[in-house]
Amino acid sequence: MDSVTNHYYKFNRLLFLIVGQWPYQDYRMKFTLMIIVFLYFGIALIGQIFKLIRAGHDLDLIFEILITLLSNIICIIRYCNCIVNVKKFTKLLEDIEDVWNATKTKEEIEIIKIYAEEGRNYTLFLTAFSYFSLGFVDLVSLMPCILDVVLPLNNTRTRKFSYQAEFFLDIEKYFYPILLHTWITMFFGVTILITTESIFLMFAQHCCSMFKILCYRLEHIYDKNLENTNRNNAYYEAQYRIADCIKYHTKILELIKILLGTYEVLIYLALVGSLVCHGYLCVYPGQKVLDHSNLLLENALIQWILVSRSDKSTKIIIDNNKKKYEQYSNNYYETMCTLAL
Repeated sequence: MDSVTNHYYKFNRLLFLIVGQWPYQDYRMKFTLMIIVFLYFGIALIGQIFKLIRAGHDLDLIFEILITLLSNIICIIRYCNCIVNVKKFTKLLEDIEDVWNATKTKEEIEIIKIYAEEGRNYTLFLTAFSYFSLGFVDLVSLMPCILDVVLPLNNTRTRKFSYQAEFFLDIEKYFYPILLHTWITMFFGVTILITTESIFLMFAQHCCSMFKILCYRLEHIYDKNLENTNRNNAYYEAQYRIADCIKYHTKILELIKILLGTYEVLIYLALVGSLVCHGYLCVYPGQKVLDHSNLLLENALIQWILVSRSDKSTKIIIDNNKKKYEQYSNNYYETMCTLAL
């Protein structure tokens, strides 16, 4: 990319270089960084899965592990999406550079710069906020060690890592190497999320700038320069400008198609995940009502032999009433299932 476009995209380029996904990066460096990223995430995922298996019925620990486990899985999916769609990213970058080079008028160049600057500012803000939050989390995990030096106690303070995992090592003996591993893993994860989010916005901003340029060209088809020319020449010039706008619009649509194609898998996965979560949240209350309604019959029959005749009559009445509201429960369950679908 030339010096002009590099000014607006250099932070995105730097983020891609860190995780080894910049299309024009040296192949050996790119391959090495990919191995490092997969190695760190692989160790983290294996440790978290084993920790989850050993968690037993500790719900607090299970939810704590699941949060970071799902986050790491999302990072890996996004990273693999970048690897699979590297040619599409290259095509998008080349199209962006072509648009910059093909734009001649000052007004159109200014439009592109405005939208590119907005995307650049968003990237800077997202990067600063994400790394600041990551640094705060890392500082919290290191705080017991700092307090042991500044304000020592008779006993060593409890040390915790940034995420729960089974490391298969002596925690006290290898605390700092394990802590460094968790920090690097989280750094790669945050960088991957920033990279994919920011570059998507930069591409979207570029598409918006192209739409704005197209609007500008349509508004100036019949400008003052055209009015001062010969009538026949003005007619053909206007037709030429209209045809040029149509070609430009087609180029925008092709660019958007490529952009959406790079994130198509992620969109489908997000949709499926949201539907599964929504379905569970809708079906669970109805199923819980049915389960509790069945408890009434179980409790009514458990002491059937031991009770008197009058009590048995009472239990029969309860059972008959149960059938009525059990129908209501079934209707409620069906309603929840319908909402889930």
